[in-house]
Amino acid sequence: MIVTTLRTSPDTLILAFLSKRTQATTPAIQAACHMTPGELRTRLAWLESQRFITGRQDARLVPPARAFMITSEGRRRIGRS
Repeated sequence: MIVTTLRTSPDTLILAFLSKRTQATTPAIQAACHMTPGELRTRLAWLESQRFITGRQDARLVPPARAFMITSEGRRRIGRS
């Protein structure tokens, strides 16, 4: 079951940040959204479980890191189709 509402404004902040990029790593999102690593991990996991974002390992990054992208559902959620 997909929940159709965002929990809090930090979730919207993450989606807005990702909507302006093709992808972003956890450190970039953390710096832009001013969250602790634990808070960010929790929020990214929730957003991914709701299919608002998708993440993948990107071996092209040095060091290799997980990169996140906003999905079309995430764009609709924040009104940026």
